[in-house]
Amino acid sequence: IQIYRGDVTLHPGPRTDWTHALQGRYPKWHCGNIQLEFGSCTGITGGGRWLQLGDWRIAGVDNAHFSISHRGGQTAQIYRSDGTVHPGPRTDYNVWGWQGEYHDTQVKFGDHFLQLGEFRLGQVDETHFSISHSGGQTIMIFRSDGTLHGGPRTDYNLWWKPLGEPIGVTFGDRFVQIEKFRLGDVDSTHFSVSHVGGQTIQIYRNDGTIHSGPRTDYTTFGRPLEECFVVAP
Repeated sequence: IQIYRGDVTLHPGPRTDWTHALQGRYPKWHCGNIQLEFGSCTGITGGGRWLQLGDWRIAGVDNAHFSISHRGGQTAQIYRSDGTVHPGPRTDYNVWGWQGEYHDTQVKFGDHFLQLGEFRLGQVDETHFSISHSGGQTIMIFRSDGTLHGGPRTDYNLWWKPLGEPIGVTFGDRFVQIEKFRLGDVDSTHFSVSHVGGQTIQIYRNDGTIHSGPRTDYTTFGRPLEECFVVAP
């Protein structure tokens, strides 16, 4: 619409150049507080039902479906409230069309978990990480030995814990760490769930395919933690 130059001249639109300089940057939502903005996390933003890690979004799409989807349009995995999983490649339940939706609330946290809508992701103990639903079903368990244990099942559920301070939940460059486990964008093409012990438990690819462990590649461990905030606009 308008370009402002350092020589104090104006260059009006319509035009499409010079937008790449802004669109190529990672978004950083803020709430008008400059201290919070300086502390925002690299490549991470979110709302009440979704969290963006680099080129990937994890989201409680609705009360019954949780998805892991890529900016390119593919949904690699859907976790349902009935305890079942539905892998890609597929293009439904992808939340990259969301713009202003669900920015009205912040991502919710508690003791070793984060909550996105009706779904919780978190460390149950040092060996087990799970995705569970408020209705009581545990949809997937990720183990520190690199193995997956799917539902439907009701053990290793995180919904008995109250909301509160994000105990054991930290962030870094395009990843979230919940005590001993990390979820994050490895290289834009790959998103993974990995354990500090060295095992990568699950890899999600931008072509919509999933690749299970045990394996030791495509981990986000090795990147430093950051003192930062995930805040709604």
